[in-house]
Amino acid sequence: MFRCDPVSGASCGTNLLAMWLDAEGRRGWAVGVSGVVLHYDGTRWQRDDTASAASGGKYLLAMWLDAEGRRGWAVGDSGVVLHYDGTRWQRDDTA
Repeated sequence: MFRCDPVSGASCGTNLLAMWLDAEGRRGWAVGVSGVVLHYDGTRWQRDDTASAASGGKYLLAMWLDAEGRRGWAVGDSGVVLHYDGTRWQRDDTA
């Protein structure tokens, strides 16, 4: 399991490059350098280790989710694409 110094927060000091929040600010996602993916549950940000691993360590540069946060995409370096199905992020090698 991934661990970092709690002082640096959920991103562990990694630069975040894109973020999505629902209209109420109760749910959110952020992506960034080294393929980090963070999830916000309305209270705190946490690293999503499975999604972060799916990026293969490639920088994630942009993301989009629908208004309800039920489906989305994140894209990054070397053509890496992640797809969110409302439950989990997975790498999409067909994109």
